Amino acid sequence: MADYTTLDKVKAYHSIGGTNQNAKITQIIPYVTSYLDDVTGRFWQKITVNAGTPIKTQAKAERQTNLFLPGKYFPIISLSSLKEDGVTLVVETDYELYPEYIKRVAGFWDTRRNKIEVAGDFGVDPTPPFIEMIATEMAGILALEKTKTFTTGDGVQQTITLTSWPTHIKEQLETLRIKRI
Repeated sequence: MADYTTLDKVKAYHSIGGTNQNAKITQIIPYVTSYLDDVTGRFWQKITVNAGTPIKTQAKAERQTNLFLPGKYFPIISLSSLKEDGVTLVVETDYELYPEYIKRVAGFWDTRRNKIEVAGDFGVDPTPPFIEMIATEMAGILALEKTKTFTTGDGVQQTITLTSWPTHIKEQLETLRIKRI
């Protein structure tokens, strides 16, 4: 899985010279990628799940025709394999594929635990530029490299180091969060 930003992007965005912070920033970047996936409830890059290690799931209710995949496997880009109780299903014959869910053409999805196996590509491809920018800004904040300079009412210029997410980052993350019932 690739990260949403790079060392070079973080250093350029935060005007960091030299190599003193390289190791720390490099360690922070994967954390920021995982944090963004976790807090928003989705992958912001293409994730491939192979048939050898499929997503195992089941319908949540009786007589359910729309199957929503668990966790961050959203949106659905494509499926390479879909099995229900060991039987391979065929697109357009047995199911229709939508970015948010898989619709059963005839009948209902199995509600027995882990009887549906799904493999394919999920997430977003390519990673949106705004996610790269958020990751770049967050990595700088965690590395204690994001500063803000201001002038006080007395005319004194001060610089502070940000140690928490600014309001605009919190608001963006909230709007990106998947809200599932």
